[in-house]
Amino acid sequence: MSYVLGWFSGLIFFVIERKNRFVRFHAAQSFIFFGIVSVVYIVIRLLSIIPVLGFLLSPVLGCATLILLIPAALIWVLLMIQAYRGVNFRLPIISGYADSLIDRFTSKKKRRTV
Repeated sequence: MSYVLGWFSGLIFFVIERKNRFVRFHAAQSFIFFGIVSVVYIVIRLLSIIPVLGFLLSPVLGCATLILLIPAALIWVLLMIQAYRGVNFRLPIISGYADSLIDRFTSKKKRRTV
């Protein structure tokens, strides 16, 4: 479920789930990956609405949008299937950031010394 709505569902599950590291990992990976895809897509769209530059770059920006969205959609399906199967599928580079995000926001219980 962490991948269903992209970065939004990843953020929700990351905040809600506190104990299950598997769910937190997939939520963090979803948040990071689809957050990056969303930011790049927004930048491309903002470039396309600039009056003269958008018109001149429209073929390039159209291709860039397809190059961004088609692989992102395929990765989205792959991640949902792997998470459903219970596989801890790790995206290169992004999984390292997801692990560090989990470590940063997971509360560690202090041990008492007697």
